[in-house]
Amino acid sequence: GEGGLRDLHTAMWLAKVKYKVHSLEELVQKAVITEPEAAEVIEARDFLWRVRNSLHFLTGRHFDQITFELQERIEPIFGLKPEEGQAAGSALMRAYYQHASTIHRFAEGLIARVTENSSGGRFFHRTPTRRIRPGVIVMGNLMSIAQSDFFQRDPLNLITIYADCQAQDVSLSGSTYQLVRDNLGLIDDAMRKDPRVAGALMTILSGRQRVAETLEAMHLSGVLGAIIPEFGNLYARVLHDLYHIYTVDRHSLVAVRELERLRTGEFKDPTPLLTEVARELPHLPLVFLALLLHDIGKGHGHDHHERGASLTAEVSQRLGLDSEEIDLVVFLVRNHLMMSQVAQKGDLDDQTTVAEFARTVGSIDRLKALYLLTYADMRAVAPKVYNNWRDMLLSDLYLRALKMLEQGDREAVDPARRLATVKEAVRATLLAASAPEADINAFLDEMPDRYFFTVPENDIPLHFDLMRSLDDRPLVCRIRHFPELEFSEFIVVTGDRPGLFAMIAGVLTANNLNILSARITTRANGIAMDVFRVSHQMGEASMALEDDRWLRVEHDLERVITGQQDIAGLVAAAHHVQSAGRKFVRHVPTEVTVDNRTSEQFTVIDVFTQDRVGLLFAITHTLFRLGLRIHLARISTNADQALDVFYVSDRDGGKIEDLERMRELRAALLEKVVQNPQAGAST
Repeated sequence: GEGGLRDLHTAMWLAKVKYKVHSLEELVQKAVITEPEAAEVIEARDFLWRVRNSLHFLTGRHFDQITFELQERIEPIFGLKPEEGQAAGSALMRAYYQHASTIHRFAEGLIARVTENSSGGRFFHRTPTRRIRPGVIVMGNLMSIAQSDFFQRDPLNLITIYADCQAQDVSLSGSTYQLVRDNLGLIDDAMRKDPRVAGALMTILSGRQRVAETLEAMHLSGVLGAIIPEFGNLYARVLHDLYHIYTVDRHSLVAVRELERLRTGEFKDPTPLLTEVARELPHLPLVFLALLLHDIGKGHGHDHHERGASLTAEVSQRLGLDSEEIDLVVFLVRNHLMMSQVAQKGDLDDQTTVAEFARTVGSIDRLKALYLLTYADMRAVAPKVYNNWRDMLLSDLYLRALKMLEQGDREAVDPARRLATVKEAVRATLLAASAPEADINAFLDEMPDRYFFTVPENDIPLHFDLMRSLDDRPLVCRIRHFPELEFSEFIVVTGDRPGLFAMIAGVLTANNLNILSARITTRANGIAMDVFRVSHQMGEASMALEDDRWLRVEHDLERVITGQQDIAGLVAAAHHVQSAGRKFVRHVPTEVTVDNRTSEQFTVIDVFTQDRVGLLFAITHTLFRLGLRIHLARISTNADQALDVFYVSDRDGGKIEDLERMRELRAALLEKVVQNPQAGAST
């Protein structure tokens, strides 16, 4: 609750004690607040009352939660309509956040005015006073101005007063804050183009402390939106999903705060690489600016990053940045989604993927800036969105791209030579472990070349041992836990068969385990090795660490592989149990793309849809029925949204090149996912 009725109550209770009043109107009569200020607060209070009453009437009881379902029902009652392309309920929520911000701003200001001159006793009357510059004084931890016409004499003071607060590590007094609010009209187009305004803002962004806190104070008073109207347009703009917990303006400010926390070393233990980059990058003020502007394209239709880049160029020129600085900030805004998408969706073992990313970035400084911006952007979405798994993926991409950019145009190592080197190292390791030479030769000859390029050398002896131990058994499994990276690795070795991936995915789903990624390797002798990484973050934290659960997984998988258990029935039963009592969730539109450009070797399929039990099995089972082989999968789940990426081939290992076949594939997946979304596990 910021800006709820309790904030207003708290401020008024204190005002009653201080000023002996009982209403907002009496505060106007005593000249504590102005008539326009009171009118704005009364309008906001009445709006909150109307929303609250609507919740009670629609539910028939005392109910104060504005759920998605109720947002959609209340919006038309208020005569509100969402903007084109916005979800139902978004107009109501934007109005709500605007009015809540009004109350929060008013309550903060009134409380400050009530308390700033309350000494608490005669021994505290002499608060130390310092004169910072002509007209500006600091009393205790509050900054005030000495003349009421301070801002009118020089409107630049509306910005520099915040630079003063930042430098002195203090806050504006309540009366000064209100004077700032009263004089916002002095900031016009001419002032926005004044180089001194740009200089004052860049001074704030270049500060060694309180960058985010200062920007937030400027935003609360309206100064930030006045000097950068493109950012002001984000005020109270809602991203209507379960994934983003902040309005767009708050998200951007939180992102600045997260990067500043990183620079101070607050996360040096979990993210040492990021902390090092943040401390050594000389262009950090420009990254702060890019974070402030990275979403200003939202509210202007699709492709917000392109629209945002265009608006950012205009803002940067107005702020007087030079051409190199403008290029960096515009690049960051245009590509602020790129690094997270490549890290989470791409096959980072494919040099083409990393090379294309490195080419787009273009320089080491840009790479470091994008790395930091991506981190801060993800951290500012919601708690736990940036976890150890995503940190590992992002850092892996960063280090691979950094190495490629450092090497420049030097010729890459010959793949055949690299393959021979890896195989010789593996042979030596296995011989040292007394493995039979014939088995070693068969393993090296029958495993695909790609396996030796993509698997850590330290893991290969384990895989070799698992394959040797299969014999006549239906399958061999091994589970390895990595608590520090927040995932467990489940390795399955068995005879290859159509639909194997769907079987394993279905069994994991039925046991309430959430897959992060999977890599499938099939040996020339028909032995398949599937390596699944399972999240520790979904559901109960200890769920993926339970030995009994993994014994049940192995038992269920053996029954499915041997034909004793129908996988579709197993998943459907789990879906029924896990979905019982599920509350209303927002509808997420389904998108399916089929792409042959991302990977040289495979066709890449992206499925974006509403997350639900059995979804992964429904998709993979459909791919199996279409005659496709899955080689790599990346699974991303954010609240109610799922983005599943599959690297597939036809039965012969080739791409799906035929356009008609690609259209059929996309249509089949859309039909399967959309047709009956709440029964995704059925066949």
